[in-house]
Amino acid sequence: MKKVQPHFGLLVTTLFLVIVGIILIYSTSAIYAQERFGDSYYFFKRHLVYSSVALTLLFTCLWIPLDFFKKISFPFLIFSMLLLILVFIPGIGQSVGIASRWLKIGAFRFQPAEIAKLALVFYLSYIITEKDWSQKIFQKLMPHFIIIGIILGCLALQPDFGSVVIFCGLIFLLVFVGGIKFVYVLTSFIAAAPFIYFLALGKAYRRKRLLAFLNPWNDPQNSGYQIIQSYLAFFSGGFLGRGLGEGRSKLFYLPEAHTDFIYASLAEELGFIGALTVLLAFVYMIYVGIRIALRAPTHYLFCLATGITGMIGIEALMNIAVVTGLLPTKGLPLPFISYGGTALIINMVGIGILLNISQNCEAQR
Repeated sequence: MKKVQPHFGLLVTTLFLVIVGIILIYSTSAIYAQERFGDSYYFFKRHLVYSSVALTLLFTCLWIPLDFFKKISFPFLIFSMLLLILVFIPGIGQSVGIASRWLKIGAFRFQPAEIAKLALVFYLSYIITEKDWSQKIFQKLMPHFIIIGIILGCLALQPDFGSVVIFCGLIFLLVFVGGIKFVYVLTSFIAAAPFIYFLALGKAYRRKRLLAFLNPWNDPQNSGYQIIQSYLAFFSGGFLGRGLGEGRSKLFYLPEAHTDFIYASLAEELGFIGALTVLLAFVYMIYVGIRIALRAPTHYLFCLATGITGMIGIEALMNIAVVTGLLPTKGLPLPFISYGGTALIINMVGIGILLNISQNCEAQR
């Protein structure tokens, strides 16, 4: 099949979000970085490095044969599973508070859970389209459930409930669009319900977080503090915002102002107009991703494009929902904008693959 140009609108939207992220990361982290590291450019410089690597990988993915991603799906999943196990080994894994989610190489650390998300999309896209699911479906699914169960178990032990939710969403999405009967999907999720319930409410701090989501003013100095500060940032920004760099929430009021809650900082500095523009950029990205998936030349590429679109879209919409108080607080970054090298690189690789698939669509516009 003759290739066409990659989807220009998707590329421009991605670059727009990355540029917004670079600007906001400096704006929201400069004072904190100066206080903690004595260098106001600390996070900004590192994010520039991450962005350069991510952009290079995005354009590299445009030239990789699409069958390559199918061939590496199983080794990639096993590799990501091993990385998830390594975070629990003292001296290799790094912990922040009660969370053990990072591995460190030199001056940089990365989060294996982000790598595992893309590996899961590769793997599910492959097994859904390459196997006959018309009979003995539970026997065929069991080995895959065991592998995926180990990954979910590692995420639960970190603990990283946000990533577990993303994983479950991706599994449901890909199995559903892949053509497996809905009754099997529903049965699987009913069986997993006790595990999901334990993750959500099994620990006291999780129950407290849920109660804070329902009424943060019951505990404004503790469990409700972060979401209340997020509300104040949105209120302070108004329609047009206080102005770039003029936000007050980043002055040690709003925790995670340059990571998980950067959307609240964006709303404060750029106002409702800025927040709506970024939200619409994500909506457009999801729309284009779905169009590319529907016009993909093979069932495998349809599933792959759908999974990548879901990976980015679900996380973006969940982050915005958390920051605006529509969902309980979870440790999820805003794709392309939050500080975090692993998430940025993986999402840019995903966009590179989507653009590659769009090159193989006969009528993508």
